Amino acid sequence: MPVKSRSNVSGSVLSFALILGLGATLAVPHGVAIWPVIFSLLGLMMLIGRYRIDKNRIAVEIREARGLLAITAGLAILVPLCVDFSHGNSVSFDPYITLLLLPALSIVVFRTRVQAEVFFYGVALAAVSAFAQASFEVFFQDIQRARGYMNPIPFGDVCVLFALTLIVRATSVWRERPVYASVLLIGIICATYGSLLSGSKGGWLALLAGIVIGLWRLLESLKVPPTFRIITILIFFTMGQFLVPDSAKQRVVSGFHGAITWFRTGEISEGSVAARLELWSWGLLAIKKSPVTGLSREELLKLRVEAVADGRLNPKIFSYPTTKDNEFINQAATRGILGLIVSVATFVVPFWVFRRFRQHPSQCVRDLSLVGQLLPIAFIEFGLSVSIWGTSTFRFVYIAWVVLLLAMIAVHFSEGDQTGVRR
Repeated sequence: MPVKSRSNVSGSVLSFALILGLGATLAVPHGVAIWPVIFSLLGLMMLIGRYRIDKNRIAVEIREARGLLAITAGLAILVPLCVDFSHGNSVSFDPYITLLLLPALSIVVFRTRVQAEVFFYGVALAAVSAFAQASFEVFFQDIQRARGYMNPIPFGDVCVLFALTLIVRATSVWRERPVYASVLLIGIICATYGSLLSGSKGGWLALLAGIVIGLWRLLESLKVPPTFRIITILIFFTMGQFLVPDSAKQRVVSGFHGAITWFRTGEISEGSVAARLELWSWGLLAIKKSPVTGLSREELLKLRVEAVADGRLNPKIFSYPTTKDNEFINQAATRGILGLIVSVATFVVPFWVFRRFRQHPSQCVRDLSLVGQLLPIAFIEFGLSVSIWGTSTFRFVYIAWVVLLLAMIAVHFSEGDQTGVRR
């Protein structure tokens, strides 16, 4: 078999494997890690086998982006480790292994010329499979909040990410490829409803923003004047609220009343918003006590006991884990301003990296770059109610998607896709 033919076959097999891997993200146990680990190990095997990529095949913009991301990843490993060692904390190396391992998957994607459509089809399959899982749990197993094989929070948040991704692509190709856009639309509906069935309020603001962006792009392509776009979007949301599951509405109402009660009385009346406000208060006390490097785990636990004893914290806080349920408060409380700066950089740098590709002539590259920008924005919102780097699901999805998106953009650049003809 000719070399080129073998390469095409291997590329097709790996593309199919990537679609299945992405599709299994929420549908099987440890689905978030399966395809990133397999592809990363394949990438490492290529390196061990002395496979090298000619630097001339990689555009300057891609090399610069890769360098910035590598520096950020290095800081995200070095700074937390140094602070944790200085505190005498026990260290889990899982997050750092993930940061070191997953970039290798880009070698496989680049070498086998995996196309962007593979990614979008995989996300659509992931959305449909997640919806099927959520529907089975809620309507047949009578589980109140869909969770798949994980906590309902990451399940619902990752569904939001699926919806945002598919919205970007569907609203740019619906005129030229209506059948393809219809497939993506099915994925959007499935991902949105899957998130609502999870009851995870943390990602609904990003979902709302994504729907607004999608509708605006769609109406803009139809040359609808801005005023009528706003009116149409308002009408859409007014009618759409009747399709929202009662369980999702109840979660919002419960959280709202819990927040009001906490601000008025300091009482933890429910385990979502009110509990988080109390946990955040604990984190803020730690930041006030040690703003530069934060407190050690032992010092944090001691502070919690003292604050409950003198009335600064509600005794019910002992019923909740020691995490602050907020990425930024947690980093500042445990690693001070140093940890907070590095954590913020892990979102700001990828956003800036993908921003530079937004003016590319190819619609496909612009879509990939927009998804790359929405990715850290969405994770910033997720991080307001959960620890991103402390949750394996979020670590795998965030790192793998950043690497995958940049690798697929690199494929377009290496193929000389500068005309914008290919969509």
